[in-house]
Amino acid sequence: MERSEYKLGEKSLTIHFGNQNPGDEFILTYQLYDHSLNERWWALLELSMFDQGVFGTIGFMGQILDDEELIVTTLNYYILKINSFVKKHNYPELIIEHTIEKGVAQNILNELHRYFEIYSIDERLEKPLRNTFKFLNIFIHKMENFSDGKKNNCVIIDVSPVELQFLPILTDEFKLISPDWHWGELCLNYSQLGVPTLQAFLNNSKPRPQSYFSSAMYLTFVDDSPFERYDELSKWLITKNLSLNDPKSAIGYILLGKLMTPTIPVTDDERISFLLNFKKYNTIKKIDFNGKSSQLKILPVQFVPAQVDNERL
Repeated sequence: MERSEYKLGEKSLTIHFGNQNPGDEFILTYQLYDHSLNERWWALLELSMFDQGVFGTIGFMGQILDDEELIVTTLNYYILKINSFVKKHNYPELIIEHTIEKGVAQNILNELHRYFEIYSIDERLEKPLRNTFKFLNIFIHKMENFSDGKKNNCVIIDVSPVELQFLPILTDEFKLISPDWHWGELCLNYSQLGVPTLQAFLNNSKPRPQSYFSSAMYLTFVDDSPFERYDELSKWLITKNLSLNDPKSAIGYILLGKLMTPTIPVTDDERISFLLNFKKYNTIKKIDFNGKSSQLKILPVQFVPAQVDNERL
């Protein structure tokens, strides 16, 4: 979709983030774009909040907010746990041969992601093992920001209800998908097993075009970057039996809204300072829909081995 076609609507979404200090908040207000899918996403989000009473988790991803050494250590921890379990229970096909190092090649992370796609939903495996593949996947995505020696200031914050609600993307809504990023935008979470088309192109992996959406969202803080590699993308899509001219190839993400408050910082230093301050707030206290508030139960959001390995393998 052309950026000029995104028009701001009348609805707003305000997220109140908190930390261990009861009176301390970090508040973001988004004005939502006026399009049909936004209306349906809004309904899903309300259902996730008000029917379940628990919102969910926050995941911070980006070099500014992450520690590469900790990510490497955690990935190797999960690989060790998985290999220990599968050797003990005679699943030789699940053995992961890789050891992760700083600056790991993207193709190795692509291979690890395939393990997640297959075995996190393999019903013959015990639930603790399937869950470990899910936690492995979280850190695969964190590590992708450092793969092949990348250097960038991009941050994506994944805000996901604990009980996701889903709807299919309608035919006319595929035209909403855009490959262009603007700093401070709210967009739909991918919410599918697989790799979205644009990310698969950038990482040279197998695409699975988005076909439905959930009540989850991405808070994106990515440098303004209009996509320009269309000739290269078009040739790559043909090798994957997809087409640049088919909206259902789902090249990019569906944008939901634009950050209005606080004012979007302009310089790199201001943006880095904004994100470092944001990192101090790792829970959601409440969400306002056009001023309608909902108090939310808080779940742990720090994904580290000591906290996620509750079910012993």
